[in-house]
Order: sequence, then C-alpha cells, then structure tokens
Amino acid sequence: MVSVLVVDDEENLRNLVKAYLEAEGYTVYLAEDGPGGLASFRANRPDLVVLDVMLPGMDGIEVLQNIRRESDVYVLMLTAR
Repeated sequence: MVSVLVVDDEENLRNLVKAYLEAEGYTVYLAEDGPGGLASFRANRPDLVVLDVMLPGMDGIEVLQNIRRESDVYVLMLTAR
C-alpha cells in the first residue's frame, strides 16, 4: 500500500488532505510541526511527503534538507507565500 506523510500546522487542512487520500486508498500519516514531521518520516518511511513550507519548530525547507540527506522520496511542497 502506498503511504503519504502530510506535515502541516493547520489541523483542518491536515484532516482534509487525509480524508481525500484515504478515500483513494492511501495510508496517511500526519504531523503538525517540523520536528514531528521529520520523526514521522524516519519512523514510517512514506512513499510521498506533502510538506508545508511555514511550520513551527523547524520550517519545511529545513525538514526537506534533512529528508534529502536520507532519502530521495517524492516531496510536494505547500505554501501560502
């Protein structure tokens, strides 16, 4: 089964994306901040990461840099900028 990690500090958006992805048969992991997203990535090794740029604790760019040191997983960046 394909898995997706959604990292976003807005709970409503996380839950909306999760609902759509699960309806399509994906396994979804959620995180609400940068450190939590990185920890979930390391624990679950998802096939895709949906990553907000502006996150508390560690921004999405820093999370992506850490992920890239360990993996070439696909990452979709979200931003309100």
